[in-house]
Amino acid sequence: MKKIVYITSYFQNRDNIKHIVSILLPIIVMAILTIPNLGNREMWVDEAHSVVMGQRVLQFGYPRVWDGHNLVTYFSGRDFIGNFVEMLLNWFPYYLSAFSLLFTDTLFGIRIWFVIFGLLSALFFYFFVY
Repeated sequence: MKKIVYITSYFQNRDNIKHIVSILLPIIVMAILTIPNLGNREMWVDEAHSVVMGQRVLQFGYPRVWDGHNLVTYFSGRDFIGNFVEMLLNWFPYYLSAFSLLFTDTLFGIRIWFVIFGLLSALFFYFFVY
């Protein structure tokens, strides 16, 4: 017969409480340090590039550096191939910014998804190492 462990019994052990605090404390500190300043300054170059490429993802379905009027690249126009497809950088920030643009176009609304993903990746990294 399998023993059922209730959540209240998990917190009665001091080692388990230390384990949970060791997980949550760094994540809470990360959130406190990042969330208050998300909407107070204009975008940096890499953030603006990610948002423009996110707009292109919504327009074309993939990160395309040329939309017919503007060419948006980092490295003098040699970071794309074929049909002006971005090939040098990772596409994940472009799709994440496209996802955030579906909901809002404010600085805070765009940046908060990157913070949420960063906090979740820190939590995932903890469990991966543990």
